Amino acid sequence: MPDDVYLPASLPSISVVIPALNEARNLPHVFARLPGGIHEVIVVDGHSLDDTCAVAAAETRYQNSKQTRTGKGNALPADSRPPP
Repeated sequence: MPDDVYLPASLPSISVVIPALNEARNLPHVFARLPGGIHEVIVVDGHSLDDTCAVAAAETRYQNSKQTRTGKGNALPADSRPPP
């Protein structure tokens, strides 16, 4: 291997952002199908009326973020931040 090739010391961390509105029934199925190696799961709640936040909180890698407005377009950047 050439000496000038940069190899990171560790793999990058992966975050998954899930916009959710009244998805308490579906979140367990989504969480069960997430691949291993994910650093965190961020559920962006769109002001759900069901137990979406409680179901999401049961996920160990869960972080909550609330939307400021409605719609998926607002949900995706709701937790946009640079990686640590």
